[in-house]
Amino acid sequence: MSNSIRTSVLGLVGLMFLIPAISVAAPKAASKNNDATIGSTLGSGASLPEAIRGHLSVFGMLDMADQFEVSGGSKADSERTFLVGANYEFDQFNPGMALQVGGSYDFAREVKNAGGLKVSEWVGYGEVTAKVTPKFKVMGGMNYNFPSFSNAAPGASIKGKLGFQFGASFQFAPQIAFDARWRQLEMETSGDNGQGGKTSTGVKISGFMLGGRYLF
Repeated sequence: MSNSIRTSVLGLVGLMFLIPAISVAAPKAASKNNDATIGSTLGSGASLPEAIRGHLSVFGMLDMADQFEVSGGSKADSERTFLVGANYEFDQFNPGMALQVGGSYDFAREVKNAGGLKVSEWVGYGEVTAKVTPKFKVMGGMNYNFPSFSNAAPGASIKGKLGFQFGASFQFAPQIAFDARWRQLEMETSGDNGQGGKTSTGVKISGFMLGGRYLF
C-alpha cells in the first residue's frame, strides 16, 4: 500500500472515531428543519443560528476511483484519494424533497507510470435529495471540478468540466450519517502536439466514495 493510500485510509478511520466523540460531548436538541433530530448547540453552549442548525454538515470520504479514462479508449491507473468538504441542505420545497449544495477538496492522487504526475481537485456540486425514511435519503445531481496537477509536461494544462453524481445517506445517530456515492468527474487536458500547436484530450475518472458526515 502506497503512502498516500495509507494516509487516506488512516484519515478516514480517524474521522469516524472523532465524529462520535464530538457528538457525545455536544448537547442535542430537536431540529425544526427537515424533520431531522440533530444537535442544536455548540460545545460552549451557544446556540447555532437558525440558518445553520439542521442545514450545515461537514464530511470526509475515501474516493475508491483508481483509473483515469482518456478519450479514445486508453486508461491510466492512479492512486485512490481522500477528500473533505461541507454540505448545505435547504428547507424542503416539497414533502420529503430538498435541494443541497456543497464542495470538497480531493487530495492529490498520483497517476501511475506517468513520471510522478499528480492531480488534485476542488469540486462543487448541487443535488436534489429525497427522504425515503426519517433516517434514510437518496440524492443525485451535477458537479463541476477545478483540477490542477503537478509534475506535468511543460506547456500542459488542465481544466474542469461538468460531471454527475448520485448516492444515499443513512443517519444512524442524531448528528452522524454514513454516506455512499458514485461520482464521475470530467476534465480536459491540453498540451503541445509536437508540431507547434496544441492538442486537447477529454479525461474522466469515476467510482464509489464512502465516508462519514457530521451534522450541526
